[in-house]
Amino acid sequence: MIDHEARAIRGQLATRDRGRGKRYPEGLRTRVTAWLQRQVAGGTTIQAAAAVIAFDNETARRWLRASAPPATALVAVEVVAAPPAQRTVSIVSPAGYRIDGLTLEEAAGLLRRMA
Repeated sequence: MIDHEARAIRGQLATRDRGRGKRYPEGLRTRVTAWLQRQVAGGTTIQAAAAVIAFDNETARRWLRASAPPATALVAVEVVAAPPAQRTVSIVSPAGYRIDGLTLEEAAGLLRRMA
């Protein structure tokens, strides 16, 4: 179902001067872009929204991309020092038992107790 605003936009698009290189009036472009943004925000695809107002979907996509805020922006970050890296070792017994993730001090203590 086509709403009142879509019908009005469709009428404006149909009556404008056409031809290669003819620009759309700025007011019409603004109105079409705003309507398309609302439709896409509501879950309609660009192609489906453009079809409702009998508008070229590639032009609609370009206009929406041009009206979108830039994808990059400066964002405040907090730089924190990384925790000191802790080296770990693994011990493998002659019988095949394996103990992973011991610090050097823990491994030395284990080997002393096993001796």
